[in-house]
Parts: sequence; C-alpha cells; structure tokens
Amino acid sequence: MNIFDVRTFNVDEQNAIKTVVDDTEEVLNQISDLNTHMAENLKGLCERLNEGISDPDMKIKPALLKSMAKAKIKNKEDIEKSKDAISEVETGLHVIYKM
Repeated sequence: MNIFDVRTFNVDEQNAIKTVVDDTEEVLNQISDLNTHMAENLKGLCERLNEGISDPDMKIKPALLKSMAKAKIKNKEDIEKSKDAISEVETGLHVIYKM
C-alpha cells in the first residue's frame, strides 16, 4: 500500500513535508561530509604513526582510534547518568530524612 495513494495532503502539509525532506537531505549530506573528513583524518594519522613499522600487528588502525572515541563518549554518558542517579538519591535522603 502506498500512503500517497491513500492519504491526501493539503498544500500546507505538502510544503511542510517538502521542507523537512529538503532539510533532512542537507543534514544527511553534511553527515556524509563529516564522516569522510573523520575517515581521512584517522587514516592520515595512522599512516603517519605507522611509518617504519613493518609488523602489521603493531600498526595502529583507524578502527581502533574510532573505537577509543566511542568509548570516551560512552564513558561521559555513563558518568552523567551516575551523577543524575546520585543527585536523585541525595535529594531523596534530604527530603525523607531532612539530612
């Protein structure tokens, strides 16, 4: 079933859909450009760091650096969640026990 065969959209709705689709296209292009830039940076650094290293097991790979960045982000998110949980417990203790 094709939604556009079943539903009718007025001019305002059509314009809203067009605006969101155009904006989404632009954002996806920007994301693609940023991903390309990141990959080039990672590859370039690894090539520089791996100059003169003959053992493939000792070479730094772009995927390792990308994983490190993801782990760093995850750690920051976990710390924020922990801070929020501790804050909630402290507030609860204060409210309940007037501490």
